[in-house]
Amino acid sequence: MGEIAKTDSPEIVLNGINISSYGYEDKTLTDLITALKGVGKRIRLGSLECNIITEEFLNALAGLNDFAPQFHLSLQSGSSAVLKAMNRHYTREEYLEKCALIYKKFPNCAITTDIIAGFAGETEEDFEKSLSIIEEAGFARVHAFAFSPREGTVAYKLKDVAPDIKSQRLHRLLSAGEESAKRYINRFINTVTDFIAEEYKEGFTTGYTPNYIKVYVPERLISGKKYSIKLTGIFKDGANAKVIG
Repeated sequence: MGEIAKTDSPEIVLNGINISSYGYEDKTLTDLITALKGVGKRIRLGSLECNIITEEFLNALAGLNDFAPQFHLSLQSGSSAVLKAMNRHYTREEYLEKCALIYKKFPNCAITTDIIAGFAGETEEDFEKSLSIIEEAGFARVHAFAFSPREGTVAYKLKDVAPDIKSQRLHRLLSAGEESAKRYINRFINTVTDFIAEEYKEGFTTGYTPNYIKVYVPERLISGKKYSIKLTGIFKDGANAKVIG
């Protein structure tokens, strides 16, 4: 914890191959988060698995002085049948239950995710379930990818989806994800929040709010400094903003 407290960075991201399975001696990720209370840094989490989302875990996050309420909760498919074929250990219904639990504790949080288009054996009905869960879960951002079979995996032996269908489904996922992101950002237009300035380029300083909205401020700001801002409108892949403090 001493190293985190001494760093000049205003934000710390807890990341790893699978941080949900973090364990050191007899300590869990929940224990680590509890220990970070009072470090004086914004704390953001990397990608999470469904099993980590419990009331105890969320209570620990709520106890942090400056938690960035963004949850990247990996999904991969909105179809329980496809999730089973992927060997994912949750169903569509269970995933949505975890989202509801998160929103109950953090109503304005961003839930972001990954979805694969055209997994081996995916039917149109399966794919429609991936489309519908985007709106149902209220994702703030969707990372979508076309499935690519890899030799040596179980999926490699399954019937692959035709390339043109994969491409079409990917496009539809990306479009649905963009619309969901706009709906999410629109909720915060004309509200006041903060962001950490990261980079000045082409007339804008960019950075992210605690709930992972990308901000574009039309002036040069000090990199690494936190500013109070008002979001003024959707712009590019985020929102325009003006500094108010």
